[in-house]
Amino acid sequence: MAQVLSLESFEKALVVETGPNEDYAAGYAEGLAAGRAEAEADSAALASSFVQSVSDAEFTYAEASSQLLRSLRPLFQALSEKILPHCVDAGFASQLANTLSNGAAAEIGKPLSVHVSTDQYEAVLAALSGLPIQVDVKPDVSLPALTAWIGRDDAECLFDLSSITAEIDKMLGAIETEFERTIEHG
Repeated sequence: MAQVLSLESFEKALVVETGPNEDYAAGYAEGLAAGRAEAEADSAALASSFVQSVSDAEFTYAEASSQLLRSLRPLFQALSEKILPHCVDAGFASQLANTLSNGAAAEIGKPLSVHVSTDQYEAVLAALSGLPIQVDVKPDVSLPALTAWIGRDDAECLFDLSSITAEIDKMLGAIETEFERTIEHG
């Protein structure tokens, strides 16, 4: 005997769902609101943490300058204590010769005399030997090193590199301490 095959019919009218039911919609809205609240709390915590990290790492221009100048202090000390005096001492005779040459070019014909310390006498003579001007150089025990009196008939001037060295030392000292002051606001 033959059996009749019975198959389920799919031709029935399809039931169209109109949307989620009310309980599902209410649960979804509550979950969405809770997720947004948690995301906003996390965002606020991250922003606060970021601001704190930036303020912890932040330092002002004055603080950075002060730190840089403190690290450069040994260089400034070496410049003012060792290098600058040596350069000024070694260059005194040539600077004096240059000054005399420039001054002599302006007033040709008037006799020129220079009084220098005994320490610089030989160096000044050597520096002036190549110049086309006549200069009467005299050693003077009363003059300190790096100082010279330059004279003509009616005028004299002091050529003093030691005061220039002292001024440079003073300026370097001012650079070191300028940013050590703190300014309080508020």
